[in-house]
Amino acid sequence: MSDVGNEESELCVWMTGERYYTVTPWPKNPGEPPSTFTRRQLRAHERPWHTPGTPLFDFCSTERLVNEKDALLFVAQHTTIPVPRVLDWSVDEDGIASLTTEIVNGRVMSDLLAEDDLNDEDKSTLLRNVESYMHNNVLPQLGKLRSNSMGQLAGVLYLPPRINTFPDDSPRCHKARPARNAATERYIFCHNDLNAHNVLIQIDSLEVMCLLDWEYSGYFPTGFDFPYWRYKHEDYVVWDNDPHRTMMASRRALLEKEFEEEQRKSPHGSRFPQSALKFTDEAVVQTPAPANPSFLHRF
Repeated sequence: MSDVGNEESELCVWMTGERYYTVTPWPKNPGEPPSTFTRRQLRAHERPWHTPGTPLFDFCSTERLVNEKDALLFVAQHTTIPVPRVLDWSVDEDGIASLTTEIVNGRVMSDLLAEDDLNDEDKSTLLRNVESYMHNNVLPQLGKLRSNSMGQLAGVLYLPPRINTFPDDSPRCHKARPARNAATERYIFCHNDLNAHNVLIQIDSLEVMCLLDWEYSGYFPTGFDFPYWRYKHEDYVVWDNDPHRTMMASRRALLEKEFEEEQRKSPHGSRFPQSALKFTDEAVVQTPAPANPSFLHRF
């Protein structure tokens, strides 16, 4: 979901397998309240069930919503990276959490690349602008936020998208773990899902306006923020595609390095060699933007 609006939007309500969403109308007159985007946890009677007593979607639902709120406030306070403004946070008597943010009036990068609103030259400009912004602004600032604790800001640890298990074989779908502590501040703050769906663009300048969806963010090893923005969605969600294999091998190797003691006790051994540790945030920052990045999205 994204904090995105347009001037013609009306009140909109919808529900997914784990969230209830509300978007208020875009203001028609100066001085009116801003358009807002609210997401809350589902109540018991709203939740889909896989089997009796087992929710169909329940991967750290509470922790992720708390982390979205925490990360938006944290990034706004400690960086100049633009994020949606938090307007309200509440937890009712039943423990149902709700987060409301202000909607930013821009266009999602992936939509602009998929539609015919831009010609090929403009799309190339957009890709170069985003690449430059990530290199020169986002990754360097996030890399300066360091911690000796691996995990989310609230002191828990759950894995980002497209990582199915911890290296010690406990499933990703388990509840969040306590954060892992180290002797030094070797973990950096990562968004963990910097894909084109989460980059909001100013349509006239084709510059980055805002970064969305911080629910998987947290302190992780250097190299965890894979440059998803360079690829189409299908390129990194299909298991056999090169970007997916590269990302999986890199992230798994980084995790296995953190779980070395547990890994030695595991009968399965290491799934990915340490040679997979070839992708780091420093490498991304130091690598110039492609001269012609349009081939990455193949528009």
